Amino acid sequence: MKTLLSFIMIFVLTVLTCCASGVTPTPAPAPPPELAKGYSYLLNNLNPNLNLICESPDDPNPALHKTYWLINDNLLASFALKSYDPELSSSILATIEKYGCRQHYLGVLNKDSGIDPVLALDSNPEVIEENSDYVIKTERLTDIKMQDYAEYFDKLCYKTLWHYHQGQHQEAAGHFNQALMMWDGQGFKDKAFKLEEGYNTYKLALFYLTAKTLGRLDAVTFQEPLLSTIYGLQSASGGFHTFYCFDNKGQLEVKGSTNTETTSLVLMALR
Repeated sequence: MKTLLSFIMIFVLTVLTCCASGVTPTPAPAPPPELAKGYSYLLNNLNPNLNLICESPDDPNPALHKTYWLINDNLLASFALKSYDPELSSSILATIEKYGCRQHYLGVLNKDSGIDPVLALDSNPEVIEENSDYVIKTERLTDIKMQDYAEYFDKLCYKTLWHYHQGQHQEAAGHFNQALMMWDGQGFKDKAFKLEEGYNTYKLALFYLTAKTLGRLDAVTFQEPLLSTIYGLQSASGGFHTFYCFDNKGQLEVKGSTNTETTSLVLMALR
């Protein structure tokens, strides 16, 4: 009770001080319409009972409508929501930690460089909890270092950020340039690329976020087509489709459903 009264007194004094000095507290600027729709997408797919966001609300496989990934979907969502809805961001992160699933190299997106991104993922995701209404899963890291990590675009970006946040700027620049070379004019093509699936939308966002973090957007001569492609992949629901390709006339073709992972990375990149 004393803590609450103290908080109220401090708040009132702050407001009175601002008014007396003629200073009006400035509200946080509203996000652009496209990003606002993306944030709404995440909020609309939040299960309030689990305090987690589902993998995808519109995938042809209905099982994904009630599948909740701690890592990486909800960890990424907590990062994406940090500036838009700090309370929800913290709440989702607390849910992830409740299940003991916090440590991951994705932390580099939140300036946490504790885990080396070259560690391989376990090929068998862990099922944390499952019943007829939902299933909660998570990725797990192994202690195996990938010898071919430089052939995977996302690993190069995460390794870039890992070096950068440790102050190793020369190493970061080297990995960034390797990732940059994977651009083929339409998207990023690496060892994981599958022609039948098309290009990954999240790789566009991850690269843009990486370049922006390093202050290297000037090196991205294809910024305009990259951003145009990203925005062209946003659905009416606000979510971003996972895959895309271009037809023989160079027209963008949407492929795949929308999902939390892709949408969260786009929001982080463009905020």
